[in-house]
Amino acid sequence: ATGGITSTQGFQIELTGCSLTGLTDKAVTAVFTGAESTAVPGALGIVGTARGAGIMLVDGSGAPIVLGASTPKRVISAGNNTLVYGAYLKGQATGAVTPGDFSAVTNFSLAYQ
Repeated sequence: ATGGITSTQGFQIELTGCSLTGLTDKAVTAVFTGAESTAVPGALGIVGTARGAGIMLVDGSGAPIVLGASTPKRVISAGNNTLVYGAYLKGQATGAVTPGDFSAVTNFSLAYQ
């Protein structure tokens, strides 16, 4: 639906064998990148038969993630850590949303601090 959103689908980035040696803040940030939607500003663009929507990314607290910008620092501990994120589909504010199959790609980079 126009301007509508779906339920958030969670996903995780698993960090294994983390060493805190040399890290000042004992933290990590992530930067998510990808082709921005032409239909929904700030969303990842979709490809396929669906039209008029984009994929929004959120951090573990549900706060929006800005493509190309660092997420807030997450404190990590030595060993294994899990970074929690989510994604949901958002329809464009005006105009028709065409249902159909779609996919999207995001890349991420991590900066240890």
